[in-house]
Amino acid sequence: MVRSIAVVLLAFLGLAAARAEASQPSDIDFRVFRDGEEIGHHRVTFSREGDDLIAETSIELAVTFASIRVFYYNHSSREVWRDGALQALSSTTYDDGDDHTLSLQRQGDGFVVQGTRFSGPVSADAVPTSYWFPQMISAGRFIDTQNGRVFDGRIDRIGAETIEVGGVQVPATRYTLTEALEMNLWYDAAGRWVRTSFEARGSQIEYVLAAPLPPVTASN
Repeated sequence: MVRSIAVVLLAFLGLAAARAEASQPSDIDFRVFRDGEEIGHHRVTFSREGDDLIAETSIELAVTFASIRVFYYNHSSREVWRDGALQALSSTTYDDGDDHTLSLQRQGDGFVVQGTRFSGPVSADAVPTSYWFPQMISAGRFIDTQNGRVFDGRIDRIGAETIEVGGVQVPATRYTLTEALEMNLWYDAAGRWVRTSFEARGSQIEYVLAAPLPPVTASN
């Protein structure tokens, strides 16, 4: 009897682990280009801690001129999600001479934010500017993951397009987020973030996946 219970328990735990793994998003690895020249990376990696989904972002960008570094940006953040809702976010950013921090915690039906650009309560309809999650395309209020700044923006659906990722043609839908600048965001049929472009300081910035994301299976 004990052995039978143990077998059933192991099978159940294996099934639970498989389901948790299947529901975990695929890691995202973008190569970042400025006017066609590669300047760094933007990566998002995912893991599980019990019922929580952990999303960790690492961004490093450097621009050089005549072998001299003229711009440097470094950002790291950690998000905690539970049942599709953001629970906490912390980040540190070095933006070419300026240091920024953000600490966000869910409290009641909203968030408490402490950042270098804003500190105070924020309603739960605001979403972080980490872009990787499907809810992004229906949002209208945003929290800057660098500094806590809260802003209203407009997201417009441009339409279906086909983009190339690692020599593979990928169907995607393009959206634009308009606020201080206009950012193009592409998501595939599974709602996964697969490309970005925008203009900053007179330069064209492109995010290109280092490799195609794995196919989505029926269990996902």
